[in-house]
Amino acid sequence: EIIVTLADAENGAQLVAYDEAGNQVVASEPIGQGNRWRNQLAVGAFGPNGELELADVRTPHLSGTVEFFQVEGDRLVRVGAVSGYTSHVIGSPNLDMGIAGDFDGSGRPELMMPIFERTALVGIERIEAEPGAAEVWRVELPGRLTTNVWAVGRTDGRIMVAVGTDRGILRVWER
Repeated sequence: EIIVTLADAENGAQLVAYDEAGNQVVASEPIGQGNRWRNQLAVGAFGPNGELELADVRTPHLSGTVEFFQVEGDRLVRVGAVSGYTSHVIGSPNLDMGIAGDFDGSGRPELMMPIFERTALVGIERIEAEPGAAEVWRVELPGRLTTNVWAVGRTDGRIMVAVGTDRGILRVWER
């Protein structure tokens, strides 16, 4: 399936998934206001019981709400959300400041992304309790994040992560 963000001036952005033949399979509700964006991040087994979910950041330039969606019929239904995070800076070509993986070795995937101020990276995991998502770890950065988040899996199962900051520092670490 192909997942896109569709937007119009009246209703704002919504997430839509198409099959390989170009048929719409599922869609989220639009934000409901023009000039409001969603940045889809990843699809993975984020659900508390391993359910397949789609993660996005709603209004990454305003409030930065991370949302998780599950498929219900022909709809994407929001099942969790937490605010205060972003996936990119407005006008930047770096749209991948958020990635998914099991960065803490818990056996469950989480999203790694910056807090809204871009001075720390966090792990956000889906939980059963309200609001359905929570920050589970945090790494402070030596400055503001200015690059995409880069990660590569090692043969021993650990993950190497690298980011750059506005102070010209490249930070590389292993999770």
